[in-house]
Formats: sequence, C-alpha cells, structure tokens
Amino acid sequence: MSSRGWWRSWPPPPRRPRAPGTTLPALATPVHRLQDAASLDRPAGVLDRVADTALPSPRARSVLRGDQLGQALHPLLTDFPLGAWTCTSLLDLFGGRRARGAATGQLAFGLAAAVPTVLAGLAEWQTASGAARRVGLVVRGREQAPRWPCTRPRWRSAHR
Repeated sequence: MSSRGWWRSWPPPPRRPRAPGTTLPALATPVHRLQDAASLDRPAGVLDRVADTALPSPRARSVLRGDQLGQALHPLLTDFPLGAWTCTSLLDLFGGRRARGAATGQLAFGLAAAVPTVLAGLAEWQTASGAARRVGLVVRGREQAPRWPCTRPRWRSAHR
C-alpha cells in the first residue's frame, strides 16, 4: 500500500456518468450489473412473446401505452390498485366487522384495476430495449409478482 493511503482513492469513481447526488453508489452497482446482464435477454424474449399473446392488437398496445394522451398510462393506472389495497388494509386494521364489506369491495376493485395496469405496464415495457428492458424485467417483475398471491388469503377469508 502506498504511503498516501487507500482512502485517497475512495470512493471509487462511478462506472457510468450520473448527475451528482442522484444515485447512491450502493444502489447503482447492482443496477449496472442488471443492465449489463445479457443472460436476461432470453427471459425477456419469453415475456415479450407472452405480451404479444396478451396484447395482439397494435391499437390496444398504443392505447395502453397512452400514445394518444402523449403521456404513459401505466403510472396513472398504478394508483388505482395500490390505493384500493391500501384502503383494504386500513379498513381491516381499524374498521372492525362493520368495515368488512367495504374492505372486500376495495380488494375486489384493486384486483380488477390491476389487470389493465399490468397490461399497460407490459405494453410500455415492450417499447424498452437493452439495459432498460433488463432492469424492468427484474425490478418490476420482482416488485409486482408477490402482490397477487398476498391478496388471496384476504379474499378467501372474506368468502367463508
């Protein structure tokens, strides 16, 4: 080790240019690895074929992407299921038996609203390529996939 000390070279320079203060280095490293992971291209291709089957019409894809609005539709749609499921949790926690019907209704609404939200997300994801597509596949898929099974026990308890 040189007499200058290791701390003079710490932290290491970022791998990619970024605006100052926008990304924590601890978060940037795994994201960069995902961006560079060409092994994710094959699963992305499988999901792409699933999306083609779910959304065969170019017009439907265009509508779900929000092309006519000039704004992505998916971010707007996410508020509906997330808001409904948050209300379900709050009603379950604080509403008691009187709120059970309302909580079940919110849960059902959230499940119904999740369908176009997922389809809009798929339509938007299909337009991505390369690094953005890989990150979207892993991060969004990992974030969203556990939500659906988590609603099942609540749904079952409401219908006993």
